[in-house]
Amino acid sequence: MEKKLKSQKLRKYALIGVACLVVIGLIVGTSITGKDVKEVIDPEGEVSGDIGVIGQTIEEPSEEQQAEDQEDTEKDFKEKKEKSEKKEKKKDKKSEEKKSEEKEEKSEEKVQEQETEKQETQVAPEQKKEDKSSDSSSSKEKKKSEKKKSDSDKKDKKSEKKSDSEKKDKSKDSDKSKDSKKKDEKKDKKPEPAPEPEPSTITVHIQILCYTLSNDMSQLENEAIRDYIPSNGVILGRTSYTCDKGSGKTVYDALSTVCKNNGVQLDANYKSTYGSIYVEGIGYLYEFDAGPQSGWMYSVNGVFPNYGCSSYELKDGDEIKWLYTCKGIGTDL
Repeated sequence: MEKKLKSQKLRKYALIGVACLVVIGLIVGTSITGKDVKEVIDPEGEVSGDIGVIGQTIEEPSEEQQAEDQEDTEKDFKEKKEKSEKKEKKKDKKSEEKKSEEKEEKSEEKVQEQETEKQETQVAPEQKKEDKSSDSSSSKEKKKSEKKKSDSDKKDKKSEKKSDSEKKDKSKDSDKSKDSKKKDEKKDKKPEPAPEPEPSTITVHIQILCYTLSNDMSQLENEAIRDYIPSNGVILGRTSYTCDKGSGKTVYDALSTVCKNNGVQLDANYKSTYGSIYVEGIGYLYEFDAGPQSGWMYSVNGVFPNYGCSSYELKDGDEIKWLYTCKGIGTDL
């Protein structure tokens, strides 16, 4: 038991000693400053260095190494200077070449200008001679042309005088002829008739015919009226009827008036189914006397209207026909 206790105490003391050594080492490491980092600056200004570990010593470069480093940096500087100098020389050469080219161009332009001036000086006297000769010839031609113009002007004046006299004579003759024509026109003119006043009346013509039955009396079913049917089929020949314009007279008005004036029997009545007056018989000839489809129809200017005779207003010059049909309600007309 005593041995175990001793060994445990020794271990404790050993651990305490180790801890003290560690603390002392840390304190010593922090006190060393400026020796932990080594920095080397190259000629271009870049920094490269090796960081040392705490507690290790860094060896300083020798003098030979420092001398070699200085020589390297000097070489680098020299090379860079040479390169920059070469570039500057090249730029100077280019600028000088441009200047020389510009000088040459200017000199060439001057030479060309001098040559042109010489040519102009040589041509000028020749042109003067030519101008003089041309001026003299032109002056002669001008004089000739002026003479011709004066002669032509004299001729024109003479011709103008003649033409003026001729014009005066012609105008006198024309005035005389105009006066004579006016007199003749006055003699020939007759007083124009006064415009006829518009007619205040209208005139139409009307006929009453039954030739479809007279040509074939076998169609007659009512023998009592045989004697009233004319052999030529004309109950009333073409008769005129006159009425006031705008009076609104109709085909029935014309029929009734003509029948009264000429003693022709007429039988007509108003029928609401047609909305007009319906003619049943004329000259004792009635509908259905010649069959179930027989009866009276009227036409105006060759057209059969589709409405009653009292609805058709008259117009000046109308041609009205009253026709008796026996078959087909007008197909035999």
